[in-house]
Amino acid sequence: MNNIIVLYNPLSHEGKGLEDARKLEKFYPDVACRYVDMTSADFAWADSLKAFDEDDMIILTGGDGTLNRAVNRLKGWDFSRQLYFYPSGTGNDFINDLNLKKTTAPFLLDPYLKHLPMAEINGELWVFVNGAGFGLDGYACVEHERKKAEGKQKSYIICALEGLLSKYKPVSGRITVDGETLSYQQIWLAPVMLGSYFGGGFKIASMQDRMEPEHTLTSVAVHDVGRLKACFLFVFAMKGFGHLFPKHITYRKGHVIEAEFDAPADMQVDGEVISGVTHYSAVLN
Repeated sequence: MNNIIVLYNPLSHEGKGLEDARKLEKFYPDVACRYVDMTSADFAWADSLKAFDEDDMIILTGGDGTLNRAVNRLKGWDFSRQLYFYPSGTGNDFINDLNLKKTTAPFLLDPYLKHLPMAEINGELWVFVNGAGFGLDGYACVEHERKKAEGKQKSYIICALEGLLSKYKPVSGRITVDGETLSYQQIWLAPVMLGSYFGGGFKIASMQDRMEPEHTLTSVAVHDVGRLKACFLFVFAMKGFGHLFPKHITYRKGHVIEAEFDAPADMQVDGEVISGVTHYSAVLN
């Protein structure tokens, strides 16, 4: 190994991206680390990665948002060139799903990049690593970012609870999984999941296994329930016990998932927000 190339996001972990990335040096005290800002204008993924020496070790560091940014630019990644991941973000749903700790040493990312789903949202294509969430999930992400911009610290969970209690208005819609359509009223959440977690620790799809050989996604719908009872269900669903309430929380597994709603709402893809969504589709082959 000649050098360690560290691709970091300076905005991750509330602006501590470079500081977190430098913690890598404790794992490799005898090897020089070169830090590359993956958000800089002169960093072009395809050209930049090819420019590194074949003996260099490439480590991507950051959280779920950083990982999402990377996979959406690594389409067609050459798996003969290994890419490692060092988690250092805030929510870290990806490493929660792998049962790893934030302090874990860098690990090989390639096995988790080989079968990723593609979502079409508002005419734009997104690859995602954890999940794409419509409704209250998107609302909570928007509120979290708004509060952060105002200098206030409110977690995703708190923002979601505020939405449940008074601010978020559920919609009706239809979700089709592998050709079978079900209609719902009062849809609070309607994510499609590759992993188990979203929102920084919300275990919405406890049965989902990202590495299963069938390569399926899980569609989740929290629906047909009033505001107060939705708050009650939220607590159980957050801990992975949503399956105890099949009347109001529906889980379906499939390869092609399409959702259509009667009113627009916010949506998130691994924490990245898309506004004004009335339709999305997701495919995993």
